[in-house]
Amino acid sequence: MPRLKCCALGNAGDLETEKTRTYSYRFREPNSNEEKRKYDKRYYLANREKKIATAKKNAWNKKYPDRRKAYSKKLWAKLRNQAIDAYGSKCACCGLTDSRFLTFDHVAGGGRDHRKRTGGFGFLLWMEKNNYPSEIQLLCYNCNGAKRVFGNCPHKEMR
Repeated sequence: MPRLKCCALGNAGDLETEKTRTYSYRFREPNSNEEKRKYDKRYYLANREKKIATAKKNAWNKKYPDRRKAYSKKLWAKLRNQAIDAYGSKCACCGLTDSRFLTFDHVAGGGRDHRKRTGGFGFLLWMEKNNYPSEIQLLCYNCNGAKRVFGNCPHKEMR
């Protein structure tokens, strides 16, 4: 573990033992504030339009949270319906067509890890960006739950 100088106390200490302090941000290399300010200024100048647009968007979101929520809900529903249509609008196992009961399933498993990386909304965007890959299938919640718990859907055993 590197030994860093404590800016508040002025002594060197083992970072592992010192990190339990409430304000761990104080433990950094000397002159790091000055270097960070220089870097931040260069970054801002290089990305000024992007930073201003982000600030405006954040201000609008803060000023109109109800509009933002309604817009997000509408966009999420649109993306979800597009994805459901792309995968055939029915459960791949039992053929259920009610979109309220349909969900997306990773054919080979690993959906939880993928969802953690992309997020719920990001998952729909990922599917759209990757042209609705074949590694995802549409299942109803019953078939998806049975696949997760039993390893196979009971509908497949009946056939």
